[in-house]
Amino acid sequence: TLEDYNRFDVTSRLRGLYVPCHHYEKDDGDEGDDSSSDGPLKPSPHGDTYMLFTKPLNFQSKLPAGKEVHFLVGFSNKGDKEFVLDTMDASFRYPMDFTFYIQNFTTIGYNKVVKPKQQATLSYSFFASESFSARPFGLAVNLRYRDADGNAYQDAVLTIETCW
Repeated sequence: TLEDYNRFDVTSRLRGLYVPCHHYEKDDGDEGDDSSSDGPLKPSPHGDTYMLFTKPLNFQSKLPAGKEVHFLVGFSNKGDKEFVLDTMDASFRYPMDFTFYIQNFTTIGYNKVVKPKQQATLSYSFFASESFSARPFGLAVNLRYRDADGNAYQDAVLTIETCW
């Protein structure tokens, strides 16, 4: 289980650094009925996420410029329905305005089913360009998932200001 690992619990260890982050979709002009347009997606109360950086080891707040960054995201289904972990993405954001993207990283599709009272782990990695080494940025990691009823959720697994 995730409890057996030295996990990086964002909600307790980074309290004060955690900033809500929402994924903003570009309006495609479709005027059709969109019942899910009640604002930004929120996390489900029946799911918990945890994060563990495996590269660099002992991550505090500095990412290595020009090197691979690798982390694992754990998801615990605390509810009575299945969840499907759809996609995860990461991006660098302007630290004073998290709606301003500096660099997007790949959105990875997982389509991983997590049964009730079960856990799953997802892997993600990217290279932090050396051209960003002189400035602080915000790192945002978003996990999108849905429940068995088709309700969509998004969890800002990690949203912190990073230094180099």
